[in-house]
Amino acid sequence: MKSSWSPVFCLAAFALAGCTTVYEGKYDFRDGWREAKVIQIERSSEIAKPQFSDCRVSASPHYLAADMFIVLSYKHLSRPRKRVVPFGPSDGARVEDLVYVKVTDCDSPLIPRSEPQKFQPLLKK
Repeated sequence: MKSSWSPVFCLAAFALAGCTTVYEGKYDFRDGWREAKVIQIERSSEIAKPQFSDCRVSASPHYLAADMFIVLSYKHLSRPRKRVVPFGPSDGARVEDLVYVKVTDCDSPLIPRSEPQKFQPLLKK
Protein backbone atom coordinates (compact mmCIF):
# COMPACT_ATOMS: atom_id res chain seq x y z
CA MET A 1 0.00 0.00 0.00
CA LYS A 2 1.38 3.33 -1.05
CA SER A 3 1.23 6.32 1.31
CA SER A 4 -0.72 9.35 0.12
CA TRP A 5 1.67 11.67 1.97
CA SER A 6 4.40 12.65 -0.45
CA PRO A 7 7.70 13.99 0.90
CA VAL A 8 7.15 17.28 -0.93
CA PHE A 9 3.75 17.75 0.71
CA CYS A 10 5.21 17.02 4.16
CA LEU A 11 8.03 19.49 3.62
CA ALA A 12 5.62 22.19 2.44
CA ALA A 13 3.32 21.62 5.41
CA PHE A 14 6.24 21.89 7.82
CA ALA A 15 7.50 25.11 6.19
CA LEU A 16 4.06 26.72 6.26
CA ALA A 17 3.48 25.80 9.90
CA GLY A 18 6.61 27.68 10.94
CA CYS A 19 7.94 27.99 14.43
CA THR A 20 7.64 31.09 16.51
CA THR A 21 7.73 32.10 20.13
CA VAL A 22 5.38 34.79 21.34
CA TYR A 23 5.80 35.67 24.99
CA GLU A 24 2.54 36.38 26.84
CA GLY A 25 0.77 36.61 23.51
CA LYS A 26 2.33 39.92 22.48
CA TYR A 27 6.16 39.96 22.61
CA ASP A 28 7.30 38.15 19.48
CA PHE A 29 10.75 36.54 19.40
CA ARG A 30 11.02 37.43 15.68
CA ASP A 31 10.66 41.12 16.59
CA GLY A 32 13.64 40.89 18.93
CA TRP A 33 11.95 40.24 22.28
CA ARG A 34 13.83 38.01 24.73
CA GLU A 35 13.30 36.87 28.29
CA ALA A 36 15.95 38.45 30.53
CA LYS A 37 16.94 38.99 34.12
CA VAL A 38 18.26 42.21 35.65
CA ILE A 39 21.66 41.43 37.14
CA GLN A 40 23.13 44.90 37.75
CA ILE A 41 22.10 48.57 37.85
CA GLU A 42 25.12 50.87 37.88
CA ARG A 43 26.78 53.96 36.51
CA SER A 44 28.43 53.41 33.16
CA SER A 45 31.92 53.57 34.66
CA GLU A 46 31.08 50.80 37.15
CA ILE A 47 30.14 48.29 34.45
CA ALA A 48 33.52 46.64 34.07
CA LYS A 49 33.82 45.43 30.50
CA PRO A 50 32.03 45.70 27.18
CA GLN A 51 29.19 43.22 26.99
CA PHE A 52 27.86 41.09 24.14
CA SER A 53 25.33 43.82 23.37
CA ASP A 54 25.95 47.30 24.71
CA CYS A 55 23.61 50.25 24.20
CA ARG A 56 26.07 52.68 25.79
CA VAL A 57 27.71 52.95 22.36
CA SER A 58 24.56 54.42 20.77
CA ALA A 59 22.86 55.99 23.80
CA SER A 60 21.30 59.41 23.42
CA PRO A 61 22.90 62.38 25.24
CA HIS A 62 19.95 62.29 27.67
CA TYR A 63 20.80 58.74 28.82
CA LEU A 64 24.53 59.41 28.84
CA ALA A 65 24.00 62.42 31.10
CA ALA A 66 21.88 60.37 33.51
CA ASP A 67 24.69 57.76 33.46
CA MET A 68 22.61 54.86 34.86
CA PHE A 69 22.50 51.59 32.98
CA ILE A 70 21.04 48.13 33.49
CA VAL A 71 22.93 44.91 32.77
CA LEU A 72 20.64 42.10 31.67
CA SER A 73 21.31 38.41 31.29
CA TYR A 74 19.54 36.54 28.47
CA LYS A 75 20.05 33.63 26.08
CA HIS A 76 21.22 33.99 22.47
CA LEU A 77 21.51 30.77 20.46
CA SER A 78 21.36 28.82 23.73
CA ARG A 79 24.32 30.73 25.14
CA PRO A 80 24.19 33.16 28.06
CA ARG A 81 24.69 36.77 26.99
CA LYS A 82 24.68 40.15 28.68
CA ARG A 83 23.16 43.36 27.37
CA VAL A 84 23.60 46.87 28.71
CA VAL A 85 20.58 49.15 28.31
CA PRO A 86 19.85 52.66 29.57
CA PHE A 87 17.96 52.96 32.85
CA GLY A 88 14.95 54.99 31.74
CA PRO A 89 12.77 57.08 34.04
CA SER A 90 9.87 54.65 33.55
CA ASP A 91 12.00 51.60 34.36
CA GLY A 92 11.18 50.52 37.87
CA ALA A 93 13.54 47.59 37.49
CA ARG A 94 15.50 46.14 40.38
CA VAL A 95 18.25 43.54 40.48
CA GLU A 96 16.81 40.00 40.09
CA ASP A 97 13.68 41.25 38.26
CA LEU A 98 12.50 39.16 35.31
CA VAL A 99 11.80 41.27 32.22
CA TYR A 100 11.36 41.20 28.46
CA VAL A 101 13.95 43.14 26.48
CA LYS A 102 13.88 44.01 22.80
CA VAL A 103 17.44 43.25 21.72
CA THR A 104 17.00 44.99 18.37
CA ASP A 105 16.17 48.40 19.87
CA CYS A 106 18.09 50.24 22.60
CA ASP A 107 15.22 52.68 23.16
CA SER A 108 12.55 50.08 23.90
CA PRO A 109 11.46 49.96 27.55
CA LEU A 110 11.88 46.87 29.68
CA ILE A 111 8.62 45.00 30.20
CA PRO A 112 8.09 43.17 33.52
CA ARG A 113 7.48 39.45 33.01
CA SER A 114 4.63 37.61 34.62
CA GLU A 115 5.76 35.02 37.09
CA PRO A 116 5.80 31.58 35.52
CA GLN A 117 3.09 29.23 36.66
CA LYS A 118 4.50 26.75 39.13
CA PHE A 119 3.29 23.19 39.02
CA GLN A 120 1.59 22.22 42.26
CA PRO A 121 0.90 18.52 42.60
CA LEU A 122 -2.42 17.40 44.01
CA LEU A 123 -2.01 15.94 47.46
CA LYS A 124 -4.08 12.97 48.53
CA LYS A 125 -5.95 13.42 51.76
